[in-house]
Amino acid sequence: MNLSMKKLCTLLTLVLCLVFTQSALAVNAPVNADVKTEVVDKEMSKKESRELKKQERKAERLQKRIAKFEKKMEKRRARGKDDASKWMKFWLLGWGAAIVLPIIAVAVIGTSGGGFGLAGVLLLVGALAGTFGTISLIIWLVKKFS
Repeated sequence: MNLSMKKLCTLLTLVLCLVFTQSALAVNAPVNADVKTEVVDKEMSKKESRELKKQERKAERLQKRIAKFEKKMEKRRARGKDDASKWMKFWLLGWGAAIVLPIIAVAVIGTSGGGFGLAGVLLLVGALAGTFGTISLIIWLVKKFS
């Protein structure tokens, strides 16, 4: 996926450069010996030069935007590299809490979850941590092998 996004950005840059290059080359004024046409040609060349300068400024802005976009995509790629190990950590922490919290509830408090006391809360949090750990395991497996 990373290579295809990079190829897409490169292709987009090349296509836009070609479009602006072709439009800049297409601006040619006809040369005539007639005095009236020379005045019109000078006026057209001023208009054309203004248009050419506009297109050059637009091309520079577009190149800056493309450079910013590529920089942003590079940051996203660098940030996403360690994604699978993050979910493995969540998985281990979730299952660890799911094992430790019920043991604490039973050993320290001395009851096995009757009512909504501190033991009930610890058992509930332990069950939720186990669920979170299982979901993290599934996400880790999907990211690891995709």
